[in-house]
Amino acid sequence: MAMGVERLGPRLWRVVSRSGRVFHMRPIRPEDAPALQRAFVAQKPEDRKLRLLSAIPRLPDRMALRFCTVDGVRDAALVLVDDAAPGELFGGARLMRDGEPGTQAGERAEFAVSVASGLQGEGLGRMALETVFALGAEMGIRRVWGSVSRGNEGMRALARRLGMTERADPDDRTLVICEKTLAPDGGAATAG
Repeated sequence: MAMGVERLGPRLWRVVSRSGRVFHMRPIRPEDAPALQRAFVAQKPEDRKLRLLSAIPRLPDRMALRFCTVDGVRDAALVLVDDAAPGELFGGARLMRDGEPGTQAGERAEFAVSVASGLQGEGLGRMALETVFALGAEMGIRRVWGSVSRGNEGMRALARRLGMTERADPDDRTLVICEKTLAPDGGAATAG
């Protein structure tokens, strides 16, 4: 089976990793909070720090529930699941629109991505981001950005492969901001 993503329905995708392992990608749900906490603890400490830009050993219940409660209109979050391991999460990507919840949704959104430490290098992060970017474009998001640690060479390289530009974060010299404009069809319109 070839590596790639196939849309199976309005909110369901089949994802095949570089090694041929099959996952499904679907929207995250509040009941995923315990699985998200287990997945977070299972990450290597360095991966946890790079994901949240903070060295916390576990996700508190309230934070996990907040990460799993997404309206699907203003924001989007997709998770990778495996039918052979029900109740577990293996990664995912999200878009969080700029502005406060309850305010009018803007056209800019912050992105985030995470893949289980043992599955990095399988193309899952790229496919998750490409899929959530396409979904975001369908939702009216036109520009995506993310704060990335200067030391996170893997994420910075992925951002470049996805056509993002990179600039220094004016508020934190340990971070860079990766960003790009989305085309209305979900593809990359322009970097920068």
